[in-house]
Amino acid sequence: MGKASGAQIEVINTYAAKWTIAGWFIGLAYYNWFASYPEHLPLWMHVVFANVGMFAACIVIGGGVAVLVAFIRQAITGDAEGSPHGFGWAAFISPVLAFFAAKYALLLGAALVLSVMPAAAIDYPMEYQDNQYQFAFQFPQGWKLEKGLLANEFGEVRAIVKNPTRPIFAEAIVGQVGKTISKSQYEANSNRGAIVDGMIELTVEDVYKKVSRDIGAERVVVVERKELPFDAGIAFYISTVQMKGDMPMAVFGMHIIPFDKPYILAFLIVSPLDKTATADNEVTTQVFNSFHVIGEKPPQ
Repeated sequence: MGKASGAQIEVINTYAAKWTIAGWFIGLAYYNWFASYPEHLPLWMHVVFANVGMFAACIVIGGGVAVLVAFIRQAITGDAEGSPHGFGWAAFISPVLAFFAAKYALLLGAALVLSVMPAAAIDYPMEYQDNQYQFAFQFPQGWKLEKGLLANEFGEVRAIVKNPTRPIFAEAIVGQVGKTISKSQYEANSNRGAIVDGMIELTVEDVYKKVSRDIGAERVVVVERKELPFDAGIAFYISTVQMKGDMPMAVFGMHIIPFDKPYILAFLIVSPLDKTATADNEVTTQVFNSFHVIGEKPPQ
């Protein structure tokens, strides 16, 4: 191999190393922020992947592909020196491999976090307590709490908590019904089952189908609706799937009309429907099950 070819290979390898690192960072960015279901990792692990990963990608992927190309050339031609053409292909392939390697590195990191620190965000939750309407719920420390929001067509939005990295949020809404019902009145009504069914049907039409339009879903499927046993009021549960392209969204909620109160409480959660996202699903379930009327056990 001549000096000219050696110089060409050196230039190619330099560019290959740079583009391999670029492919690694682009992969990290895509699978963190732009993918349909990005993996949620702590900040320290992002720092490790960014700093250590770029060197590992350059050495393992870039160097590994270069060695493979040289080995193939030697096996075919008997020349172990390599060629600019072969290393040019290596320079093309390495960034692509680095891009996809970032995905599996993030998946491995998420699995490690889940196994070493399971549900860390659940163990030390924050709590939102509404003293005016007498309800409360818990949420992970890393979630963003928003209060003092404007009312919408459903009622007064008392609070929204949002996952910082995933399209997951929960909101507590209070709607005024204008009149009250006591426990004795409700239990004495022989048509109370039909009344609850009517409330559920009205809520599906007025709340869940409106949410479907707001998030741009093509259609809404009601998965489950049922009355919940609750001593302090009328409570029911509704679960829907909002079909939005290739990313179905789960929208489900608990609705409570406390006895002797002229309002209805609604606690809704919106989350991507992904059974493989076990950590996210566990946290979302904990948040949902924490919603309760102060002084009462959550409806079951």
